[in-house]
Amino acid sequence: MYFIKLLNSYIIKSISYCALTLLFLLAFQSPATAATAITQNVTNISYNNATGNGVVSNPFFVNAYGVCWNTTGAPTLADNNTNEGTTNVAVGFSSEMSGLEPGTIYFVRAYAREWWGAISYGDVVEFTTTRFIPTVTTQPVTDIKSKSALGHGTVEDLGISNPTQHGVCWNSDGGPTIDDKTTEEGALHVTGPFATEIKGLKSNRTYFVRAYATNHEGTAYGNEVVFSTSSSPPIVSTQDVDDIGRNNATANGTILDIGSPDPAQHGFCWNTTGMPDLGDYITEQGEVNETGPFSFVITELLPDRIYYVRAYATNTAGISYGSEVSFRTATNPEGSAGNDYGSCFITTLNTANMILMHGVIIFSAVVLAVVYFKRRKR
Repeated sequence: MYFIKLLNSYIIKSISYCALTLLFLLAFQSPATAATAITQNVTNISYNNATGNGVVSNPFFVNAYGVCWNTTGAPTLADNNTNEGTTNVAVGFSSEMSGLEPGTIYFVRAYAREWWGAISYGDVVEFTTTRFIPTVTTQPVTDIKSKSALGHGTVEDLGISNPTQHGVCWNSDGGPTIDDKTTEEGALHVTGPFATEIKGLKSNRTYFVRAYATNHEGTAYGNEVVFSTSSSPPIVSTQDVDDIGRNNATANGTILDIGSPDPAQHGFCWNTTGMPDLGDYITEQGEVNETGPFSFVITELLPDRIYYVRAYATNTAGISYGSEVSFRTATNPEGSAGNDYGSCFITTLNTANMILMHGVIIFSAVVLAVVYFKRRKR
């Protein structure tokens, strides 16, 4: 009986000694044998989550491992982190990072913590979450003309999901949106620059333009760019002259485009030699601020003459002429005195010499004549 008690006492002491030894070894384990954490690339990046990846090697007794992250750099367990549990063997792992902000740069690294508190961190890896809506920028407008220009933009990020439409929008008072005038270049599946033609502009105007891209989450706009179209001369045409008489005729023209700025003067110019300009006979019909036809009765013309006429309009950008139109004034009938009784027929009653010059009868001898007048039709 005594022997048994002595044996039990010995066994108990031995077990206690072994336990104390084990505890001593664990308590004073060298940090040189602590686990090593290795950070791998982040995968499955979206606008609000991503997958952190790492490896724990040479663990003794790791009671927590995973990844930690922040937006400032060198994250620790005081920042956001995951915990994949415990391990005493080398292990590769993946951890889901959630609650992230779209379009934000994050810094992440793997960690492993031994049971006694030693923490090993891997290298820092950087990644950027995607965005809900696309990201676009606007570049300077090129090839600027009086009525058109070439807009430029770049889609930096497609967003979630891919854009269904992209282009540029513009107006004349700033902050353009897709509710203003736009170009539409269609859906997008890749990022990169694009160019699009802006049409229907007015000359000598200032415009504001922004690139845009739209997906199911909304529309993103680039920075605002300002440009001005050049001034342009008006465009006119000349129509046939009508109501032609001996001393007058009605010239006809059309303002097809008023140009910019608005014409300060318009009318007709004419001569008897061809290609009339503002150095010849002209009408001055004043300013004009809309397109459309115009006419003018030209007077003090000579009978039976060929005249050449052109419509014109002028602004600070230059002078525009229509095509040249010619016409011939009516003739005086032979023996006409040229008055309202136009047809004046003279019958001589003797053989005296008579000369008819421009409707004036000059007698070289006494002549008896009977003059018959026929009133001209009006």
